[in-house]
Amino acid sequence: MNEPPRARMRVERITSSKEWSITSIQVVYVPAGNLTDSAPTTSFAHLDATAVLSRGLVAKGIYPAVDPLDSMSTMLQPRIGGEEHYETAQSYYKELQDIIAIFGLEELSEDDRLTVARAQKIEHFLSQHFLIAEIFTGSPGKYVGLVETIRGRSSRASLLFGGNDFKSLCTDPNRIVWDSEVKEIILSTNSGQIRVLPNHAPIATAVDIGILRIRLNDQWVTMALMGGFARIGNNKITILIFHIHRSTFMFLLYDYNIFWAFLIISSLIPILAFLISGILAPISKGPEKLSSYESGIEPIGNAWLQFRTHYYMFALVFVVFDVETIFLYPWAISFDILGISVFIEALIFVLILIVGSVYACQKGALEWS
Repeated sequence: MNEPPRARMRVERITSSKEWSITSIQVVYVPAGNLTDSAPTTSFAHLDATAVLSRGLVAKGIYPAVDPLDSMSTMLQPRIGGEEHYETAQSYYKELQDIIAIFGLEELSEDDRLTVARAQKIEHFLSQHFLIAEIFTGSPGKYVGLVETIRGRSSRASLLFGGNDFKSLCTDPNRIVWDSEVKEIILSTNSGQIRVLPNHAPIATAVDIGILRIRLNDQWVTMALMGGFARIGNNKITILIFHIHRSTFMFLLYDYNIFWAFLIISSLIPILAFLISGILAPISKGPEKLSSYESGIEPIGNAWLQFRTHYYMFALVFVVFDVETIFLYPWAISFDILGISVFIEALIFVLILIVGSVYACQKGALEWS
């Protein structure tokens, strides 16, 4: 590589001029990791920026192991690096400062433990897998640009302000169904739906049969609950449930238009059945074709009994009502458990009953003397 005139001399002097400057990286060994030692302190006075490598971060497996508190740069100013870059660095710096004097988690209060958890998140957020460090970390190297890193702070601002510290725990008698940090939760209770956000007032409430909606970042997770109990407090919600069903697809019924469609379809089915029965009716009627037996074998004696049509129609109406009670009402309450197939089965079941009754009436099987 061609060097500018007197470049090597300028590097040795570690200086720059108004005409041009050169970037030089100097490796300074700090005895025993003591940054207050006179030898490295003298060198730091001539450097525009320092990146301090920490043995503690290496022990944690965080790379690059740059200590964000001991490292500094004279270029980190709003007029040089930009306002957003400066504010991001300062906010991270103030948050990490709170963890300096903390030594043991066992002796900390809840607020201090929350501070430690946020600082640990920031430490990992500032890490990056280097391509040359793959043999040490075992993870493939990745490159994240400066602009993306700064803007990533905006999308993860909850790391600093505690937005991601809202934890949700859902468990049934057999297992833990959900244990993660969330943005908000919409829960069905006996008094109606409630929306739970971070820093919600402590309450304890019974959980009703209905839908549980959990919002992560930009994604909603929907579950069907079959009753239970919920406790909210200290930025945590614990839900104990009798039964839960989680699905990647869930249809929520917001109005009753589907029931109007069901009534219209149910009204069209008998009309269609009568039209089809006229087409399928025997052209040349005979005793065999008019018989209610379809096997072609003549009955011996009084092998079949005639009964009143009222009984059949009463049974038909009862079963149709029973289908609506058994299928449609639970289907509207918790659709993802029963699914669209149950609604189709209900329609098919009613269709078979109506077609069967029309067919029997056309053949005279329901007549009595």
